[in-house]
Amino acid sequence: MVGVCAVCSKDATQTCEGCHLRDYCTWEHQQKDWEKHIVTCKPFKVERSSFLGRHLVSTRPIKSGEVVLKEAPLVVGPSQLGIPVCVGCYKRLTTPGAITCPRCGWPACGLECTLSPQHQPECEMTSTKRKIKVNITDLDSPQQPEYRCLTVLRCLYQREHDPQCWDKIMGLEPHSEKRIRCGKYEEDRVHVANFIRQFFQLEDEFSEEDILKICGVVQINSYFIPLTDPQHAAVYDTASFIEHNCRPNCSKTFTETNELMIRVAIPVEKGDHLSISYTEQTWGTARRRHHLSQELLLCCCERCKDPTELGTLYSAIRCRSGNCEGYLVPDNPLVNLDTRDDASNEQYPYSGYTSWSCLLCGSSKQPKEVYQLLKRVESDIKETGEMDFELRERLLSRLEGEVLHPNHYFLTELRGGLAQTYGRVGPEGLTEISDKRLERKMELCRQVLALADILFPAETRVRGMLMFELHESLAEETRRGADKGDMNLLQLKHKIQESQHLLTGAEKMLSSEPEMIPEGEIAVEVKRRILDQEASQMNGSTKNVLLSQTKCVSMGM
Repeated sequence: MVGVCAVCSKDATQTCEGCHLRDYCTWEHQQKDWEKHIVTCKPFKVERSSFLGRHLVSTRPIKSGEVVLKEAPLVVGPSQLGIPVCVGCYKRLTTPGAITCPRCGWPACGLECTLSPQHQPECEMTSTKRKIKVNITDLDSPQQPEYRCLTVLRCLYQREHDPQCWDKIMGLEPHSEKRIRCGKYEEDRVHVANFIRQFFQLEDEFSEEDILKICGVVQINSYFIPLTDPQHAAVYDTASFIEHNCRPNCSKTFTETNELMIRVAIPVEKGDHLSISYTEQTWGTARRRHHLSQELLLCCCERCKDPTELGTLYSAIRCRSGNCEGYLVPDNPLVNLDTRDDASNEQYPYSGYTSWSCLLCGSSKQPKEVYQLLKRVESDIKETGEMDFELRERLLSRLEGEVLHPNHYFLTELRGGLAQTYGRVGPEGLTEISDKRLERKMELCRQVLALADILFPAETRVRGMLMFELHESLAEETRRGADKGDMNLLQLKHKIQESQHLLTGAEKMLSSEPEMIPEGEIAVEVKRRILDQEASQMNGSTKNVLLSQTKCVSMGM
């Protein structure tokens, strides 16, 4: 139902197509209002519930691939518990090579980084409040007190220097009660709040409670940005309201300037909640939920509630009762450490805290038994070197079906690793590996992609990279078939079409990734190949298209 015009308050006849929230009486009034409205025109609105708190709800249908939010950070800083990094660019520091800021003594990788606006808060507070330079000489040890407080200090700085930013920070949820219950609140009191007030001589400016609230805001709302090694962190405003889901409908990526970009990965209908994942979507339920609990998050999504993980048996283990060929799944995946039946305080991150029962015969195991089995499997996987392909294949064959369900996430992890290393890592390039190994690489890619489509369709980096690997493998298979004369023209066309489809899919998945990470480098290569294909298709020759598909493969790209 159309309301009143946002410009003149007369009866409206049309609605903004961008957000479906603002109405107008004429096209002229919509144009007149656009300069003001563009700032808030988003295809979602912020709502609040007792369980979720603030969350984002779509105001119109949104297509897959559409960017729904692009937001600059409120504050950026290093990881609280990581090693010392450059205070300007967050890159790892080396000795020799690192310098110190001439004003405050904080370490940096070069003079340019000491002049970075991001370094200004601690530089100013150190030189004007503490009045003694910091002295950080050990660049290899994590959890140093100065770095533990740095991002919090940058937030506190905004109170006097950017009140609007400060108000947004203070409006974010610190989850103080949860942090008190788990002990993090007291830990921050000792290691962050007291340290900041004494070390920087801020006792008269910030109360302990002020600092502890900011500690919670940073811990609960930070996004880790994988553009540096180690990763650094940033706090955002609107993006902090996006709820978690283990099968989310949106994906996230970051620009080289730390902007956060949220794209819809699965088509969204009006009224749907927008969601991303705050854990690894490729993990099984118990492992995901354990990680989320460490972040003070509780998930009750459809994937978490279903013991079979949407019918995939992604966490299931083989039943060993007699000759039973069934698989065990958790009886109640939503049981948490603090709601378990037994009095033990042991943690079982891979099995959860519920009994497991066979879907076929009904026999059961206690969570500790399942955990111990999965820990042994994890240990076996770690003992096989990533480059020992034959050993990993034998382990995969031994575990598949006999110990774990073929779809188990440990096996999926093994398959994904092999799929991306065959023909890319080791002495043989893709053009040198055997036909059998090339076929195996394609099989592995298809297996993981099939599960990804069901369980983590929004995991665009994983899906995009596997699509590219499968595209390359198909192109190489097609080249070999053409060279040997094993394929007729129709077969060649089918292979080329599938390869092109995969390349287009990879481009869709990876197009927003920054060039400074591997996925971004592949995205650049994907775009170049698509342009080559388009040029070849204009010539109308199947041979030309085939050449455009395979020339980069033969060059080892």
